[in-house]
Amino acid sequence: MSCPDCDFRLLPPGYATLGLVADFLTRGPPYDSFASGALMSALKAQIAQGHHIAAVRDGTLIGYAAWLPIHSRNGEDWLAGRAEFTAAPPAEADAIALTIVRAEEPGVARALMRRIREASGGRRAFFRKDYVGRKLERRAVAMFKAG
Repeated sequence: MSCPDCDFRLLPPGYATLGLVADFLTRGPPYDSFASGALMSALKAQIAQGHHIAAVRDGTLIGYAAWLPIHSRNGEDWLAGRAEFTAAPPAEADAIALTIVRAEEPGVARALMRRIREASGGRRAFFRKDYVGRKLERRAVAMFKAG
């Protein structure tokens, strides 16, 4: 399932975008309970650096996903529970960490993941799955193949 009536785009850097995304994310779990300082710092960096994809339908934000460029070694250490993600210079990064994903519909989430796969250029993607209302946490890695 996809989102044929969605427009997927980078959002322009600025305080209006930061406010729009923060409002969208914090409407519900899990982001409504995040410390605001950490969340806002991550959002500012991801928006400014273009490390995000937004899904918009009829002028309304309905999905947002963002990533952090990392080294694969950092991702492997994170999988083993030995480290947190640490940003790598984008030109040196050989992997990404999906750090924020929120979508109002499952089809939108899948479409966002396809756009990130295209943008990642075949890099490994490290992520944690959390489901609202369920007690599931799973750390995983996927290989995004280019094209």
